[in-house]
Order: sequence, then structure tokens, then C-alpha cells
Amino acid sequence: MGLCERCGRESVCSDACASFAASPTSGRLSLMCYRTKMDRYRRSVVAVIQREDGKILVGKGTRSLAEWQLPQGGVESGESVEIAVRREIEEETSLKTFEIVSRTHGVITYDWPPEHLKRGGPYIGQSQTYFLISVRSVGVSEIRPSVDFSEYEWLLPAEILSRAIPMRKAAYRAAFVELGLLG
Repeated sequence: MGLCERCGRESVCSDACASFAASPTSGRLSLMCYRTKMDRYRRSVVAVIQREDGKILVGKGTRSLAEWQLPQGGVESGESVEIAVRREIEEETSLKTFEIVSRTHGVITYDWPPEHLKRGGPYIGQSQTYFLISVRSVGVSEIRPSVDFSEYEWLLPAEILSRAIPMRKAAYRAAFVELGLLG
């Protein structure tokens, strides 16, 4: 266990370290410091939508970075993560028929780089629950563009990691390993 790197109290590293696995600022934190830090991360969900051939859906973002990423979105007040992921899948892909296969046990966090921080904004990164979603043979033409994505592709996990921007890469890798998509 050890002592908190911030306040010197007993750390909760056995729980907190797993949650910060993808964060470069991981360390030993007391329960109070851990909760304070977690409040600084935007709570969100990520849909890892996989077809029978093992390929996963990614979309090209319409916002500032226009990067390829997994469908994701914030958890609204009073909403469970399961309801949030179902809502995000429908909003971002128009898919209505799918099955939730599994999810990450804890959250995976990553920090936004300084240029992505909003001035005076409350968040320093994302705290995400990843869901493995199964769909039957679905082609790109069956998914309509949304406000968040201009186009879509089906890629293998390794291909997604090669295209992921640096701030998301470690989080994606940690989720893929936990969900059994990478060894």
C-alpha cells in the first residue's frame, strides 16, 4: 500500500492504481485525494462495437481533431453507464440492434494534453467505462453519419491502436486487453 504522494495519508493504491492504469499521472493516493482527482475527470462511456469478423467500428470525428476514434460520450445526470452506452450507440451510429457482451470492471482514465483543456473548465481528462458490443454483419453503409462522425470504418484492434492519437492510445490498449481483444 504505502503513503499518498499528495497528503501523506495511507494510500488506496490497490484500488486506485487499477483505475489509473492508462493515466500517466498514476500514483499512490489516499481515498480523499483519489476521489478529488476522479471528480476532475469527465465521466463517459466507450462502445467497442465488434462484428463477427473481429473488426471494430471507428468513426472519423467532426470536431477539431477530426481523428479516428471509438464511439463515446458523457454519462448524463441520473443515467447509468449501461443506459448511456446504449444512447451513445444510437446517437452516434444509428445502430439499434446489438448486444452488450462485457465491460471493463473499473474505469480507465486519460489526461487531456494542455491544448485540449478548456480555460476554467472543471475537467482534466476522461474517466471511461468501456463496453464490448456485438453486432451481426453490419456494413459501413448501414451506419449513418452523425453530428460526431463524418465517416466510419471497420478495423482490427491493432489497426485502431496504430491510428489512435497519443492521448487515447494507452486507454484503448488497456481496454482492449481487459476486454480480451489483445493479448
